[in-house]
Amino acid sequence: LLDTKSKICYDYTGIIGISGRRKGCVYFTSPSIMLTHLLISMGEPDITDENYCDIVGEVANTISGNARQSFGKEFMISVPIVIGGEPDQIKLPKDILFFVIPINWRQNDAALVISLE
Repeated sequence: LLDTKSKICYDYTGIIGISGRRKGCVYFTSPSIMLTHLLISMGEPDITDENYCDIVGEVANTISGNARQSFGKEFMISVPIVIGGEPDQIKLPKDILFFVIPINWRQNDAALVISLE
């Protein structure tokens, strides 16, 4: 658990806004090296900034879509916003702790961050 003053982010971040009965956001953030491994594992030979953005957005969208299936139609999700670098655009609900789920794959760290009211 972290407070909203502490943001966790790596090279690329896919952000999904949440509305409905719950409000907030879910975001997936990853270093480019992990995204490179993921793209290669999927058979994608074109390792570009555009593909990094596509894959990080797809991961965020898949995770949020699965949550929506579990929580029902009242759990509304936005299309992913994908950014590179230090994300000033991440606006977390104020005065709410958020969950950070660390991810380690092929000796690289990433994170799934969940912040809901």
